[in-house]
Amino acid sequence: RIYRYLNLVHLLCYKAKSTWLSELTTEHIVQLGILTSEEAAILEPTSNKKRDTVISWLSAEIQAAMYAGICDSSIKQPCLEMVCRLRGACGTFHDQFATNHPNMW
Repeated sequence: RIYRYLNLVHLLCYKAKSTWLSELTTEHIVQLGILTSEEAAILEPTSNKKRDTVISWLSAEIQAAMYAGICDSSIKQPCLEMVCRLRGACGTFHDQFATNHPNMW
């Protein structure tokens, strides 16, 4: 799930900026295997917070792996810090397109 969630976060991040990706519906993303139909049902009502919702799922999966002993607890803090950085980077990416660029009049 972690790998799928990372791919889904990136897809959602670029979806608003890419003509090709913007054509993808939730059903297309399910068909691609990046999202399950159950996850799609949960994600659909989140409107403009889909990316943040998936990032929270990613964080929960990492924490569950730590608690289950799948991953060593020594990497918990670095992993969760990277999730925070991912969220910030995605937000920064979107903010770049919301600002007025002086050369685009």
